[in-house]
Amino acid sequence: KNSKFSNPWCFDNFVQARSLRRAQDVRKQLITIMDRYKLLVVSAGKNYNKIRKAVCSGFFPHAAKVDPQEGYRTLAEQQIVYIH
Repeated sequence: KNSKFSNPWCFDNFVQARSLRRAQDVRKQLITIMDRYKLLVVSAGKNYNKIRKAVCSGFFPHAAKVDPQEGYRTLAEQQIVYIH
């Protein structure tokens, strides 16, 4: 936080400054939404299952399987998609 995600600090710590700034922006948006609905911001602590569930639930709508005739189909809605 003290370095404000400066480019030299990010380079020294093997992270991308733009990605950290984007993550910080998303976090601010989430906190604003939670404040609007009067929800508490609670850490998952060492409960990694909560984190795994959150990540998986976000990725599931984008999961797809190979369709031999059309390329790929999403698992949730069977929509035809292509890799780009």
